[in-house]
Amino acid sequence: MTIFLIITYYFILACFYYSYSPDWKMKTGRPFVVSVPSYEQNNPRLHEILDGYHGTIRTFFLIMAGLGLLFLVPQISWSIRFAALLLSILPCFFIPSFYGRKARASVMALKRAEYWPRADSGSYHVDLSLDRKAVNKAMAPLYAFLASLLPHAATVWTCVTAQAASYALIGASVCSLLLLSAGYFYIKHMANRTFCDDSERNLALNQYRKYSFSWILVFMTASDGFLYLALLPGLTGQAVGSFAAVLTSLCAAAACIVLVFIRLTDYRNTKEKLLAGASRFLYDEDDYWYIGLWGLCYNNPYDPALFKANNSGGINMCVNKARPGSRVFWSVSLGLPALMIIWLLGYPWYLDATHSLVDVKLSDGLIRVESSLYRKSIPVDIIEDASLIWELGNGSKSYGTSTPNYGTGSFRYDLYGSVKAYAAWKHPPFLLLHTAEGTYLINDDDPAGTEALYEQLNRLLDPLPRGGNAGEVFE
Repeated sequence: MTIFLIITYYFILACFYYSYSPDWKMKTGRPFVVSVPSYEQNNPRLHEILDGYHGTIRTFFLIMAGLGLLFLVPQISWSIRFAALLLSILPCFFIPSFYGRKARASVMALKRAEYWPRADSGSYHVDLSLDRKAVNKAMAPLYAFLASLLPHAATVWTCVTAQAASYALIGASVCSLLLLSAGYFYIKHMANRTFCDDSERNLALNQYRKYSFSWILVFMTASDGFLYLALLPGLTGQAVGSFAAVLTSLCAAAACIVLVFIRLTDYRNTKEKLLAGASRFLYDEDDYWYIGLWGLCYNNPYDPALFKANNSGGINMCVNKARPGSRVFWSVSLGLPALMIIWLLGYPWYLDATHSLVDVKLSDGLIRVESSLYRKSIPVDIIEDASLIWELGNGSKSYGTSTPNYGTGSFRYDLYGSVKAYAAWKHPPFLLLHTAEGTYLINDDDPAGTEALYEQLNRLLDPLPRGGNAGEVFE
């Protein structure tokens, strides 16, 4: 797990560092999304600003890389390490944005001081001959979108049939379905763009744009699904999580990501070929860009586009905050994670508060653990012995789901070894059942219900060891 956290941490740092690199490079000719004339791209004052920003960002990421070595300290708990991994994302946004805002202001001041020419900023050209129906025919076929949902369907099916279901993965797959639907609707109804004064080239480019973007959406959805399949063993412990299956899923996810970059590169190259020799329409939009707390932002009420390519060369897009659709986009983008958090934490808390989290009972020779969040049936005839315990002691999760209110999956405790838990953490005592299949840890959210079940087992099993606090035997 330590190696996994370290690899993830440095991968995140590399992605952030790469995303900021166009700001100090002149490859796109738009550092900080400021249009620089070709004859000014070797301006010493400009490169002084860019080199200063590059040095600051490089120093920052070197410091962050050094802090990653703290993951090797064994005294730090896994929860703190994971929280640190998540929190490390925030300074990767805030610090570069702070220095980027200062550097962009310097570049804009240089542009005004040296009177760099400005492109047309007062109007937008529209090719009225473009036919949306003809452009929509170029989208990826519907079966490709449905095929991208197959790994998500496999994830949901495995989670639903698993005794230790991962509701986090179910929620993530449902969110992917909603995002795929929203993305398909947006791309299909995406407004045509006028790139140049040639209608045939505009039609071909708009067709290829929808074709490329729709396939990118398919590959991104599929990559998420394969990644969820790779995470299944760590959350459910099912047979689908064999090493070969995990490796295959990870390779498939990586292949989909590679296909995304191939499609993006192909679109950019095709665009340049189609526009070669044409009279392009260029606009001065520098004043509509700015760097906020989270990075580059775009706010242009005169631009009909909802998504705007920034200076990454087409890899990243910004949302035009001036368009009404931006509110819908951000509502969905922030609302879905909020709903997942409510589902994972708020709903279990509600069930716990209303004493409806879990019900454990003995019927038809089975101990039935029934909850809206998990379930398990344990035959009484496989139970070798049982004990009633009030303290769990120190332990850790091997796989499964664990929230402040409940836990399911495999756990290992210093006092009891490896157990399969279906437990409401806040409601001791717990029943520890030793069977031929392993050791189970279960309880009812009503302590009296757990004690009553123990007494029922006490009458059925003979002899029945009686456990006590922290595993001590009591009479």
